[in-house]
Amino acid sequence: MARGKASITSSPSQSTSTTELTLASTPTNGGGPSDHPPMGGAGHPPPEERGERYGWFHSFPDCCQRLNSSKWILFFLCMFGMLQGIVVNGFVNTSLSTIETRFGLSSTETGVIVSCYDIANVLLLVPVTYYGGQGRKPLWIGIGALFMGLGSFCFFLPHFMIAAYTVDDVGSDVCGDSISDEDYCSSDENLSMYKYMFMLGQFLHGVGATPLYTLGVTYLDENVKKKLSALYLGVFYAMAVLGPAIGFTISGYFLGIPTNFA
Repeated sequence: MARGKASITSSPSQSTSTTELTLASTPTNGGGPSDHPPMGGAGHPPPEERGERYGWFHSFPDCCQRLNSSKWILFFLCMFGMLQGIVVNGFVNTSLSTIETRFGLSSTETGVIVSCYDIANVLLLVPVTYYGGQGRKPLWIGIGALFMGLGSFCFFLPHFMIAAYTVDDVGSDVCGDSISDEDYCSSDENLSMYKYMFMLGQFLHGVGATPLYTLGVTYLDENVKKKLSALYLGVFYAMAVLGPAIGFTISGYFLGIPTNFA
């Protein structure tokens, strides 16, 4: 008796359909990858080519869009850098001897006033660079400019808070070796307390200048074309070097003018 072989074949009960999914990236400007604008120094095209609008917070006036270019970024950073050099390295350094004499400060106290600028840089350089690099760099630079102005305000304010300086007639009653009256020779004004305002002003100067040479240089490099990055940075540093020269020249002229015109 022959036994039959039964072959079992499993066949699908219904036909399967194959769906092909094709992902294609379509450029928004209607061209290929070669039509994209040139990239900046850090991989970003300039702001005028990215379609971004210039403004404050949620306000973007049309009249301000002409400022939305890398050239205006360079202009404002150059003005900031030049003014920082004029005030800190020019006005402050040349007027220290006059401030020391007028307010009765010692050489040690004037040295501390100058050092407050560097102290602020050391304390804030790392956190400002870290947090500012993750956020809006122009906002941090603008806040730095406000602190720079506030520091200048604190620095010149003592001049308007004290009485006018008067020069008495020089005669035989000049304080010296022949005069032993300490009450006569001592001043009634205790102007040395204003040294803290000068220290505060110089400290705020350091706070304001911290984001300029860290975030400012990075932001400028990110918003210019790669072939123009070196040129823009060179112009920026040239204006920053020109600031102290202008500050020394202007300060030297004004030191020859009496501060009390009455």
